[in-house]
Amino acid sequence: MSLKKTVHPYELLQEMDALCIKMADSFPSEIKVTDFWKGIGFILGGKKYITPWNEVAEIQSLPALTRVPGAKDWVKGVANVRGTLLPVMDLNIFFGYKRRKLRKQRLLVVKHDGIYSGLIVDEVLGAMTFEKFEQMDKEPQVDEKIDYFLSGGFSKQETDWPIFSLHALAEYPEFRTVTK
Repeated sequence: MSLKKTVHPYELLQEMDALCIKMADSFPSEIKVTDFWKGIGFILGGKKYITPWNEVAEIQSLPALTRVPGAKDWVKGVANVRGTLLPVMDLNIFFGYKRRKLRKQRLLVVKHDGIYSGLIVDEVLGAMTFEKFEQMDKEPQVDEKIDYFLSGGFSKQETDWPIFSLHALAEYPEFRTVTK
């Protein structure tokens, strides 16, 4: 006849806990966190750009426009967007590029420093995410007219993405002068 030792369930749980701790892998001493940069990709003058996520208030299709007498030719007019007048500017014409009338044209709406404007671009490519290691070491080669509005860039899948600042555009004195 054998005698069995009865173990209290609590003691059994303690033994299991001690065994799990002994067998468990230790936590990593350093957690690798990848920094991401988010933006909105778009095409202007046939070239790809990216603008910081937080500089775009919204993206819209082209609304019906009312021309503004005495405005420069790159000011396409104003649109009534949910009861608010939105000035609409064509960036191709502003930068001296060929006027384009594409079905994919969209408005990037910027709200900054008292400026609320819709900016016509050739196409919006959507939200994009870049990792810090994709940041370009040198400034991307772009048209001299746009260089002032750029602040670095990213390179992803053999494509350069210059960073175009809508806020720098909104602060630009020439952009704020809309009358002839």
